Amino acid sequence: MKFKRIICIAISLLIFSLSLVSCSSGNKSLFTFRGTELSTNMYSYMISSQKAYLKQLFDYYNSMSYAYYKTYYFGTNDFDAYLRSTQKDEDGNEKTVAELTNDMVINSAKSMVIIDHFCKQYGLKITDESTVADINSALEDDILNAGSKEYLNILLSQYGANYDIAEQYLYNSVSAEVLYSYLYGENGTQRLSDAAVKEEFEKSFNKMDLLYYEYYTSDSETGDSAVKEVASVTEDDINSYLYASNVKIQFILIYTIDRNTQNALPEEKLAEKETLANTLFAQLNDGDTTLEKAKADHENDVYLSSGVFAKGEVQESIRAVEEAAFALEIGKYACVKTDIGYYIIRREAITGDDITDSMRSAAKEALNKAAIKSFAETALDKFNAGILAFSDYTGDGEKPDAYGRYIPSVIFAEGEVEAALYEKVSQMELNEYAVIALDNACCLVRKAALGDDDYKERYDTVYDELAQAAFQEFINGFYSEVIVDEEELSKYDFLTANPLELVPLDESNAD
Repeated sequence: MKFKRIICIAISLLIFSLSLVSCSSGNKSLFTFRGTELSTNMYSYMISSQKAYLKQLFDYYNSMSYAYYKTYYFGTNDFDAYLRSTQKDEDGNEKTVAELTNDMVINSAKSMVIIDHFCKQYGLKITDESTVADINSALEDDILNAGSKEYLNILLSQYGANYDIAEQYLYNSVSAEVLYSYLYGENGTQRLSDAAVKEEFEKSFNKMDLLYYEYYTSDSETGDSAVKEVASVTEDDINSYLYASNVKIQFILIYTIDRNTQNALPEEKLAEKETLANTLFAQLNDGDTTLEKAKADHENDVYLSSGVFAKGEVQESIRAVEEAAFALEIGKYACVKTDIGYYIIRREAITGDDITDSMRSAAKEALNKAAIKSFAETALDKFNAGILAFSDYTGDGEKPDAYGRYIPSVIFAEGEVEAALYEKVSQMELNEYAVIALDNACCLVRKAALGDDDYKERYDTVYDELAQAAFQEFINGFYSEVIVDEEELSKYDFLTANPLELVPLDESNAD
């Protein structure tokens, strides 16, 4: 297909995620704020645009998820089924995706008409030449692709729109930014105080010096990663670790549930199963039977199997079986009651044939990571004792160890570093040291004091975040004043609306 254009708007609770449109003259008013109106035609255009946008996201994430995992990201490949699925809103109420999206479009419309009104009141216009040029270029592209302005109007009319509405849409897409700049910009009438920004900065940010002990190394050409190897980790260490961290058992399982329905058995059947488990357990301990014979003698009641597993590897529902297995001596039995039945287990000796390549690789990785972490812990002891400092890890000379990488003066807020690192440093005292374990590394950190230069470096980021929140609060404060034609609004249904898709008729069936 040579031409297929989808115009969409992305709506969220943050005003800068909104594509703003306002009213076009000659249409029935649907939303009104202090004399400024948003029309029914524009709202129809918004609904169709948002549905197109949501459909694009749905198709994209589903296709990516299926390509990699053979499953659909949204649990279905049926867009209408997804729209009918339920989620919870901010208040915990369960609504369909269509209802939640419809609510967002309504709130967006209220924001749009409020912003449009204040832009008119303050005489604000889009004057940036590059922005105007981009808008004109987009409109010219639409006309060129459609074939003519008249044909573009025909295509847009399917969604209650026309060229003027599309133009107004594009111009108003940056209206929020213009109003924001007027209120909260460099010379804004409601610009926030430096004191408020500094207070937020000191509340939100931390500073640390750290030694970064990374566990893995990456191949720059292939991108493959492998755990860093520490010379002190030997094959004997790996073998000892494997035998200590894994267990082998043979077991029988006497079910106390119906294996077809997964429901618990009747009380009288449960009593029979308990008696059988106790009897077999006693016979096994006395040497009067074996697990294989117990299975043969009670074919319909007993399931026989065996396995090798590491600590923490089994599912939570049978974690008691794992604990009992590691507590047993080789050759001994234990009887463990679980939600699905009675496990009677016998611990077996692990042999070389039981050790797989993946088990050996996991053991090697665990030991090397532990060894690297031990370097960080040793350094911590020396830092606390005053016989080692971060300066020892700088320069070109020999370092105290080969694994710690010094990174000075890291300033960060929540979300900018791993959660465990943020939470620990936030709770530390100034100049306190700690080792913090992460998934891919461990860090030796010292909490440092924030300075004026740090504040200046992050000032714009903090100010923008505070000002955008204040701007959103400013707009939301006028929601109650927006007059809505509820009867007219009830005619719009996001679920049945057509997604905005502008495809010329002569190419609509093209491949």
